[in-house]
Amino acid sequence: MNEQESIALAQFCADQYYAFDARAWLRRSKYDRNASTVAAMYLSMTSWYGHEDELGRVASDALALHASGEEFQRGAQASPFNPEVFARMVQSEIAARQLGRVPPGKSAPENRGAAH
Repeated sequence: MNEQESIALAQFCADQYYAFDARAWLRRSKYDRNASTVAAMYLSMTSWYGHEDELGRVASDALALHASGEEFQRGAQASPFNPEVFARMVQSEIAARQLGRVPPGKSAPENRGAAH
């Protein structure tokens, strides 16, 4: 995942922090090479994001859509995930929305999980 994709995913996660929609996560997972599934798994294990149960189901459902875990594993290895950096990015996006710099849900449509 390149920097632009990481930023878009962090913006999506910040939008979802305020208006969680499991279907948006599943739609997004189909076109972002499963980066959002990895993010959902990670965020489901944090104490600060919330939506733990829903995110756990999203990750499980997304993984179940694959005939085997091999495709997911290849995608995860192709784009290394740094949880500390990602957490800072998402927390920064959430803070920006709390300060009113970015209204929730006002990111680009692809950041909100629009189907492609």
